[in-house]
Amino acid sequence: MAAFSITERVAGWITDVIKAQTTLSGEEFGYQVTAGFAMTPQGTTISWLLLMTLRHPLLGQDALGASTVITANQPSEAGVREFATTSVELLRKSFEDAKTKAFAKGNGHSDLPAGLLRGKPL
Repeated sequence: MAAFSITERVAGWITDVIKAQTTLSGEEFGYQVTAGFAMTPQGTTISWLLLMTLRHPLLGQDALGASTVITANQPSEAGVREFATTSVELLRKSFEDAKTKAFAKGNGHSDLPAGLLRGKPL
């Protein structure tokens, strides 16, 4: 009899996406795949919680995260890969936004001429 772990299969799809998109970046993404049950008027439903994280650019801050819930006995490969791909992009954007917000307004960056901000002479 053949058998497989749904959790490990879904985690493998997420890992594939992360490896493909971060080969040279050195980013540390985390992920968690958890099955759960919910009561609905129609009865019990199986739901999968998928979570992806990326370390925060500031020390001591909680990791940035993206999550989704998929209601199915087994999540589809296409749906999991789409979630992972979208999450990598969103977490990278959140990382850059957090870095930008971390700069103090008085550090002079906003006062530089536009040519110097791009590294071009005036």
